[in-house]
Amino acid sequence: MIEISNNSFREKTLKRHHKRIIYLIYLYYFFIIYDAIFRKWLIPSLSAPIMMIKQIIAILIFFFGIKYLIRQESISWEKLSIVVGLIVFLISLIWGHGNILVAFWGCLPYWFGIPVCFIIGKVLQQKDLINIGKITVYTSIINSLLIIIQFYLPTGHWLNYKGWVIGENISSLTTVDLAGMFRPCGIFITSSHNSLFMLFALSFILYFFFIKKSIISSKVLIISLILFVISCVCTTSRTNIFYSLGFLFFFFIFYAKRNTFRKVFSMVFLFIILFYLFSITSIGEKSLNNIGRRFENASEVQYQNKSTFMGTIYDIYTRTIAYNMNALINPQTIDGNSIPFWGYGQGMSTQVGGRLLNVKMGKSGFTLAEWDGLRIMCESGYFFGWLIIFMRLSYIFRFIPDLFSLKRKNRFLSIIIYPTFFLSFFLLNTWGNSFLGNFAFFAGGLFLASLKDSSVQY
Repeated sequence: MIEISNNSFREKTLKRHHKRIIYLIYLYYFFIIYDAIFRKWLIPSLSAPIMMIKQIIAILIFFFGIKYLIRQESISWEKLSIVVGLIVFLISLIWGHGNILVAFWGCLPYWFGIPVCFIIGKVLQQKDLINIGKITVYTSIINSLLIIIQFYLPTGHWLNYKGWVIGENISSLTTVDLAGMFRPCGIFITSSHNSLFMLFALSFILYFFFIKKSIISSKVLIISLILFVISCVCTTSRTNIFYSLGFLFFFFIFYAKRNTFRKVFSMVFLFIILFYLFSITSIGEKSLNNIGRRFENASEVQYQNKSTFMGTIYDIYTRTIAYNMNALINPQTIDGNSIPFWGYGQGMSTQVGGRLLNVKMGKSGFTLAEWDGLRIMCESGYFFGWLIIFMRLSYIFRFIPDLFSLKRKNRFLSIIIYPTFFLSFFLLNTWGNSFLGNFAFFAGGLFLASLKDSSVQY
């Protein structure tokens, strides 16, 4: 009798512990997505402490879920990440910058980032993924509406607080004059944050519309998709457009079925009509003019007067391949300095670390490099830089061979989450930024969670 009672108590304790982690994960997502509302408008004076909350929650998820890591019998990517983090932490103190707070901040992704992916993947169930998808779709509606309103309002309006070119006075310029500088980003701090979220939102909009029907009303999904397209143009962000078009191509490759062509064709036809009506409005004309000038200016100024098309292709190649290959072979800082063999130390080129070290008088956090291929090499040096980049890329590339088998098993939830998971882990997004790093770990956890129970079609 006592043994039965003890087993019952143990089960209740485990359930409470499990629920506690789930609540933390939901809270984690809340602060990843919504903390900019507090930081920009509600209590901007507490911006730095609020930014730290999501990182604190990630640490709590790690400690409450550490038993899942301990149960792993073999060496895993997550355990390797923790060990590498410990080694580069010590190297940063001995041969690097020597600041324990900066080194600790720089090592958070290795200790409480990649391992948190694994814990989220173990804890969340299908119903949690669906709930998060619903939250994402409804949030995207609010975000899209806000982007459109921000674009329409003067750049000096309070809704456009902390303008999209930080430190520059753009309030006297019109939207069209800015030719791509003005990038309204809704509830987020920067355009790069917004672009990653919008990709994530588009994934779930299409998933609920084509695959998991009846979860959200089709009318709501159509409205959200219309607002998404309009706001995507209003953001004046080439990254946003690349992400969206790339995902649409990816989605229909993996979802194409005969019985869906008619539905897809009807949707495309409807959007052509709606897009034409939008283009002849005042806001439509301004936004389309801006995005056109944005592509032209980038091609002419940044890429040696190449045509818009060739400049765009060159930009994609430079960002995704050339930059990171050069970082691996011949890493140099922004100022052109060669890096030490053991690197400058973890966290030095993050937004927080650069300010703590007061590099360049604390004006910029990206003191060594901006994109992560070079940032990792500068901070970690040659040997561990190569190892960390290999570890990070392997974490996402290992699932590519499984995508078509997931399609055969109708595991479309895994498929639609994968692009966000891939891009947030890819070296184009810097984990030196608190939002981008934590969003990557959350997306990675969702993808791992979606792989569970292969007998169930999500």
